[in-house]
Amino acid sequence: MKKKYWNLLKTLGKFLVTGIALYWVFTKINFIEVIGIIGKARVFDMTVAIGLFALSKVIASMRLNLIFKETNIDIGFQPNLKLYWLGMFYNLFLPGGIGGDGYKIYLLNKNKGATVKSAFGAVFVDRLVGVLALTVLVTFIVPFIEQIFPYQKFTFLLTFLLLVGFYVFLRLFYKLYLGIYPTIFVYSLGVQMLQLICAYFILSALGYQDEVFKYLTLFLISSIVAILPLTIGGVGAREFTFLIGANYLALDPEISVALSLSFYLITALVSLVGIIWVIKPIKLD
Repeated sequence: MKKKYWNLLKTLGKFLVTGIALYWVFTKINFIEVIGIIGKARVFDMTVAIGLFALSKVIASMRLNLIFKETNIDIGFQPNLKLYWLGMFYNLFLPGGIGGDGYKIYLLNKNKGATVKSAFGAVFVDRLVGVLALTVLVTFIVPFIEQIFPYQKFTFLLTFLLLVGFYVFLRLFYKLYLGIYPTIFVYSLGVQMLQLICAYFILSALGYQDEVFKYLTLFLISSIVAILPLTIGGVGAREFTFLIGANYLALDPEISVALSLSFYLITALVSLVGIIWVIKPIKLD
């Protein structure tokens, strides 16, 4: 009972933080202009962006499947892809309770006999290696924008420390995955690069080609912030980061928020496919 109330409290807290963040953002920009920018987006470029995002999720599911196999949880490519999409749907549209990752663990425990500990470890490592790749990309990009980080030489040292640090983490707590560390990291880089190109096509769809490098850097940084479990599906956190960054880098705030909202809409559209496996349960046997 206490856990149920705690989950409810966390969900309400996320809604509150999301609402406050969005309210602050929309008081600082011309929201009508943002909607107008998105409404005039070029269909072809936006369609390419949607395809790139969907492809990034297919690769992410392949990474998770590789981790599952190393954990002796073999469910095949298609069932795993369906399970991954179902998790995306739950994470975005049902932000309370166990969430998408928790539901994956539940199904694997129920249908494949995987222990909660092993399934949780696999999902946890999958999440962490994704964050690692995202952070490494940021450390490679920010040295080229002195306004963000004036001490360029230290960022490459940070990249090295991140990679070594994750290796040490796996060796201490998840030694099982050491052998596939390079492979899943490359998968993760592929995922993040596809989403970065997705953001580029969103900018192109919005008809904006100036200062693209800075916008893409903000996109990566906002993606890290959006991972923090403070808002609903990262909404609010990403827009807040974009607006702060846009002011700092002298970028167009309306374009920044339009990029952020467009990416969220693409995420929601692609994740909505997961409802298929809410209606038609996945067979993991």
